[in-house]
Amino acid sequence: MAKEEFEHANKFMEYQNKRGGTVVLLDIKKPEQQSWASPLEAHQTGLQLEKDVYQALL
Repeated sequence: MAKEEFEHANKFMEYQNKRGGTVVLLDIKKPEQQSWASPLEAHQTGLQLEKDVYQALL
């Protein structure tokens, strides 16, 4: 999964560079929550993070 995300990031950077844009890489914050009551809760948190990232890209 990490390799796939890395490839997606590279595609975005290549696209930005081709269009004359500037790529700014920032530090990624560690999630505030580090433990969950159940696997379902962990999955729901991960899903929300994915949704937040998607919205930020729009």
